[in-house]
Amino acid sequence: MKKHHIFTFFLMLCAVFQCAQAFKAYTYVVKSDYDSKDAIPLTGTYKGNILDLKDGIAFLNETEYIGSFELIITSEHPKMCTEPVPHLERIQEADCEWYHISWVKEGTKTVWSIEKRPEESLPPRIPDNALIICYPPKFVDKIENKMPQESSTIIHLPTIILKKNLSAEEKEERDAALNRSILAHLEVSASLAPATQLVRQGNKVKQARGI
Repeated sequence: MKKHHIFTFFLMLCAVFQCAQAFKAYTYVVKSDYDSKDAIPLTGTYKGNILDLKDGIAFLNETEYIGSFELIITSEHPKMCTEPVPHLERIQEADCEWYHISWVKEGTKTVWSIEKRPEESLPPRIPDNALIICYPPKFVDKIENKMPQESSTIIHLPTIILKKNLSAEEKEERDAALNRSILAHLEVSASLAPATQLVRQGNKVKQARGI
């Protein structure tokens, strides 16, 4: 092979590498920890996409690194509004908890910091990057870091741990709240754009540890 051909080939390889770096994909793993004997239709949304957590896992696919999330757990999904621009607006009377999740340095490690914020500080307009989980906050035990970060592109978000061993009365109260949430969610889902179903099956990202 002539020298100029070798040089051209080298330039092409560099261009391919640069393109691969430019379009680097990140997968954020969302997990819930729940009583396996208690089937829970856990759902939510993220950036206009439907999030299905009924199997305890879902994936958020991003083309850029994200260092913080707003996590909103609410008994009723925010409503869709179109003015002045399309956005989600919280339902004031719905039970709601708001967490700010961000990367922080802890010694030599980078870990998720989980900050619970006052419900009254959540603005009527939901932040565009909010991860919204439709579930009565009363029946969420805690948000916790459970998985070690073992990949630079597959990143585990803190786990949503649901309360277990509920009494019959508690299950009845929770299920009634879930039914209201699901009905409201169906209305919102019909108007979300793009209406893309996010992948939830574990085969999608086999490298995700603990799945």
